[in-house]
Amino acid sequence: MAEQPRSSTTEVENRSRFSPGEAEEDDRRQGEDDKSESGLEVGRFIAAVPTVVDEAFDSPEWLFEIVEEGLPVLIIAGSEPEIRTRLGRNVSRYFPELTEAIRSLPPSTVLDANVICRSRQDAAHERIWMTDHEIQIASERNPCLAVAHDVLAIAGEDYRAGTIAARRDALAGLLSGLRASIELAIVAENNGVELVQLAVHHNASGVLAKRKGTYYPGRLTRSWKFIPCNGRELLVVGGYQ
Repeated sequence: MAEQPRSSTTEVENRSRFSPGEAEEDDRRQGEDDKSESGLEVGRFIAAVPTVVDEAFDSPEWLFEIVEEGLPVLIIAGSEPEIRTRLGRNVSRYFPELTEAIRSLPPSTVLDANVICRSRQDAAHERIWMTDHEIQIASERNPCLAVAHDVLAIAGEDYRAGTIAARRDALAGLLSGLRASIELAIVAENNGVELVQLAVHHNASGVLAKRKGTYYPGRLTRSWKFIPCNGRELLVVGGYQ
């Protein structure tokens, strides 16, 4: 994953279908390049964009996460917390209820997350069209929270070259005891088909599948797959008289 993985312009233009067992040699080569990077440029991270696939699948080589309807973002902790969309737009001002929780993270920490509202499904997307007064009311009536799906950096240390298991453990440790407005995404192993059925039942956006043992790609990748569930798109309709 409105601004979901499936609606990314780059992804739509490259919407190739790949079977779960297909080789990922290009991703592995890119991973070696990523490992050679020196230093950490917080604010210049690129979010991973999964390949959209039509069919759910089971595989012991993959992890599966339910993606609730929301706004995919990168959360960047620092003196001025940032919430950036996949296209790089800073939308922090629209989610004041998340600011305190982000400030409690170590500086120079970067999370791949989804901003959601469980009391009103499209509320996260609607925020970016609101005035300051409307934002304040909405944050009290329908507060949003962030569901963290991955970690790119913690306290300035780059985690992108680590395996999914290592990043997951680091993320769980980071969020333990943190305020409830940032949650850890629930992961299931092997049972992608069953998780998609559960996602459909709960009207979620879809299921994100990640190949085990892979690094954080930071681009369109076949080692992450998104299986859409609800068939919905959030569109802006404009007109003039």
